[in-house]
Amino acid sequence: MPKFNCYSCNPPDCEDLTECQGAYKCWKSRVREVSGDEQVARGCTTNADQVAFYCAPGETESAQAFQKEGALYKIECCSEEFCNNGTFPELPVATFIDFYEEEIGVKHYVLLALAVICPVAIALLIFGVAFGAMRQRHRQRISRLLLLAGAPDDFSYKDDIKATAAGDSTLREIFEHSVSSGSGSGAPLLIQRTLGKQISLNECVGKGRYGEVWRGRWNGESVAVKIFFSKDEASWNRETEEFVREECPVVVMAPTGLAAHSIKGVTIHRCLSLPVDQQTTAKYSSLSAEQLLTLRKTLGRTRLFIIDEISMVSSLMLMYIHLRLTEIKSTNFPMGNANFVLFGDFLQLRPVSANPPFIPLTRLEIRNRLGSMGSFNLWHEFEYDELTINMRQKNDEPYADTLANIRLGNCEEQHLQCLSRRKFGCMSRATSEEITQLYCNLFKEGKVPVILMPTNDDCRLINNILLKETSSKHVTLTAIDCLSSVVRNKRIEEEAAKSVSSFADDCKRTAGALTTLVLSIGARVMLQRNIAMDKGLVNGSMGYVKEFKSSPSGEIVSVWVQFDGQDQLTSIGRATVRFEALKEVYYTRKQFPLQLAFAITIHKSQGLSLECAIVDAVSRCFGPGMIYVALSRVTTSAGLHLVELDPSKIIADMEAISEYNRLRKSITSEELSNDFNSLNLDQKRIVDRIIGNLKNGSNDKPIRLIVSGFGGTGKSRVISVLRRFICQEFVREECPVVVMAPTGLAAHSIKGVTIHRCLSLPVDQQKTAKYSSLSTEQLLTLRKTLGRTRLFIIDEISMVSSLMLMYIHLRLTEIKSTNFPMGNANFVLFGDFLQLRPVSANPPFIPLTRLEIRNRLGSMGSFNLWHEFEYDELTINMRQKNDKPYADTLANIRLGNCEEQHLQCLSTRKFGCMSRATSEEITKLYCNLCKEGKVPVILMPTNDDCRLINNTLLKETSSKHVTLTAIDCLSSVVRNKRIEEEAAKSVSSFADDCKRTAGALTTLVLSIGARVMLQRNIAVDKGLVNGSMGYVKEFKSIPSGEIVSVWYNLMVKIS
Repeated sequence: MPKFNCYSCNPPDCEDLTECQGAYKCWKSRVREVSGDEQVARGCTTNADQVAFYCAPGETESAQAFQKEGALYKIECCSEEFCNNGTFPELPVATFIDFYEEEIGVKHYVLLALAVICPVAIALLIFGVAFGAMRQRHRQRISRLLLLAGAPDDFSYKDDIKATAAGDSTLREIFEHSVSSGSGSGAPLLIQRTLGKQISLNECVGKGRYGEVWRGRWNGESVAVKIFFSKDEASWNRETEEFVREECPVVVMAPTGLAAHSIKGVTIHRCLSLPVDQQTTAKYSSLSAEQLLTLRKTLGRTRLFIIDEISMVSSLMLMYIHLRLTEIKSTNFPMGNANFVLFGDFLQLRPVSANPPFIPLTRLEIRNRLGSMGSFNLWHEFEYDELTINMRQKNDEPYADTLANIRLGNCEEQHLQCLSRRKFGCMSRATSEEITQLYCNLFKEGKVPVILMPTNDDCRLINNILLKETSSKHVTLTAIDCLSSVVRNKRIEEEAAKSVSSFADDCKRTAGALTTLVLSIGARVMLQRNIAMDKGLVNGSMGYVKEFKSSPSGEIVSVWVQFDGQDQLTSIGRATVRFEALKEVYYTRKQFPLQLAFAITIHKSQGLSLECAIVDAVSRCFGPGMIYVALSRVTTSAGLHLVELDPSKIIADMEAISEYNRLRKSITSEELSNDFNSLNLDQKRIVDRIIGNLKNGSNDKPIRLIVSGFGGTGKSRVISVLRRFICQEFVREECPVVVMAPTGLAAHSIKGVTIHRCLSLPVDQQKTAKYSSLSTEQLLTLRKTLGRTRLFIIDEISMVSSLMLMYIHLRLTEIKSTNFPMGNANFVLFGDFLQLRPVSANPPFIPLTRLEIRNRLGSMGSFNLWHEFEYDELTINMRQKNDKPYADTLANIRLGNCEEQHLQCLSTRKFGCMSRATSEEITKLYCNLCKEGKVPVILMPTNDDCRLINNTLLKETSSKHVTLTAIDCLSSVVRNKRIEEEAAKSVSSFADDCKRTAGALTTLVLSIGARVMLQRNIAVDKGLVNGSMGYVKEFKSIPSGEIVSVWYNLMVKIS
């Protein structure tokens, strides 16, 4: 079959023609969609098997139109060179409307009705069954509560209580709903209810706003009983305040037994009956009726809850505390509406395998652990204060200063010198033998040293060596394992046994119980379970083994330990733990809850104050804050002995630092007042207008305001004050105001984020990106973050195109689930349209073109968002307020006016001998300004001018020039060798045009001291944004000599 060359173009307009070679058939087509839109296309068939798919046998220009899925098609095929040129085939008058009318009959309407009615009926049935079941469970629960309170089974109030002229009584309802009654006797709730049921109430003699007074009989005597409707009434509080005995006015808690014992408190799990993690994070479960009554009696009137070591409490645990308190206090307010004070340092270690409390819960945690669809951020309910005086190292100020810097991740030369003096050993790292010898020497001096190591493997090695140093016989204690689940399948039982055998070296899989424990008299051990918190026998307590007790058969039944701070020996027997061997197949293990503790991990040491510690601050320290925690355990540097120190591992938790910075920005009313008073009259008017509208406005008329003004009128200052006012006004909301800008540099200058990052908008690469909707996960994330935002602020609006403004509108309608303009959100836009326009795009006040609407939005039409906004203006120049002639010149140049006095003002600033300064004169002036300590920036109109000056100044640097060549790689799968070669040639032709390569240069020449600019946003919060400038300080290479990183100092100030 012969082959031809054809024309090819894409729908809908078929504008850009290309050639298609080696075709069996050429074709052109016209399609009319159901909506009436028509599309045309040209193409070819290069596969002989597909000819019949496009063209019927013998089909020519007289081909007939045909219908498919409601659309009308007409395809003309031909077999000559470029024969598919010319006009497109014409379609007859559409007949596919009849097709729909024939197909849609009564049957379809019946099916549609059934499709709507059936699900609704099923849903109503399910709801009815669920409602009935919940009512039955509610009655049963009330019956159980009455039974627990001591009410007899046949108890009824109908015969005892009769209403009189005082009005209908609500007493029975009060009793049924467990609302307390009494006259302020001070007895606990259950005793009051028991006494109340022994009284025979005869008649109601009075009824008021807060309760009723009844005449009754009790033990043969006539009594008056006052019954309150609610404990929350002021009358109740007034009459019972002096009689109520507070059983537990303050509760002090901590996440671990050791931390709880050090503050004479209890663990959070024990206090609030929270689930304990075993292998995986435990799921929250509500209390039984009996547990709930007990906790209400104990904690119901607690005035203050204190939690220490809050850095070790995860965000999920904080949510569990909130849920438990809402149960106990019978309220939905955050943290049960109780008073809470949290103590801790977030620059110490994080919770193990969990997020710290200031990081919101993940969707997975919310779904799997809470069984909920959503949550809220408890952390923002707390205010912040800080202790700054170091008491532990107060007698060693140089060491205290070193620790303060290491805590923030800073370690300068003087800090390293302070620490290096505490190293021991002959080599850079002390050997195991030297560690053992130092431990023994310190022990002989009467000290109690603790060795802190980064990992369990390091601890195991040192513990085994020191165990050998003990003179007494070693005793091996083997765990006793037993299958606790009922398994009827022999194969599963064998697999479970094999699985348990594989856990021999991993006690995390066996609830912390060791498979084999080797001890001896004199061995240093740590308790692994809370036994008696009041006596200090908690998880983490350390001591020395003194004796083993055996049964008549010779089996060890108890280990007697002398714990630190205890006068008497403590007998430790086997403890039973339960763990999962296979899915839903459980084993129980009996083992002594002890482990060797000559050396312990740094994680175990958090919360301890030690007189003497041997610390291994090696490269295996894997987490931020580890070295700080280890070094800060000792009270003075004299008690510190360093095995090794790796300065590169002295790192701080940057998320924690960011959170501290956020907390420290808590604004007082006085500070806000000072901020507002520092504004000029023009700026105050704008702030008053926006804040007033925000407080008094409604969803019917959201704020839409454009604030303009020439450069230097203080638009950034107004944005800063607005942000602080709104954050203070809506302090409980997670994100009340969002500040955005179109570029990273502009966003950083106002402490905001880029529009693209904030709203997950597509980024342009070579050409304008097409709008795309969010995925379900992205949409849920943005709704959680921005769903309740009160005000959106965009700075540098002149750099935002009309298409980008439409993208912002579309994204906000997605997030807010509304079709109103800009998602019906409040918007304030700042900018000056007499500055530069958006690159290769129209400013926002110019409507979208038909081409943009069709190609970028995929729509048939649009509307003008710009007309939704009102206008205001700043007129007072603050930037050049001390140079009025220059300010006047700028104001005129902004409007395109340049008179003689303005030219004279500017001509005084010219330099050079000629009318235009030469490249050499520019270079010389730049170098002179640098020598004066200034940081000059040369601004040129074109990239070519910049390239010339940059190359000239690069030669002025004294260091060697380094050429960095781009590494290009074909990322698409191309099976045609010719196309691959053409692509390589095309890339080679881009050598001098970085616009075609997404801004990446083909060749970059640098040197030490060269002035550079960042071309990508790396970390907006740190000022590492597109446009940040600095000086090259160092090149890092790999052994092969290839440069892998460039180190430079930023010009941007970072707080």
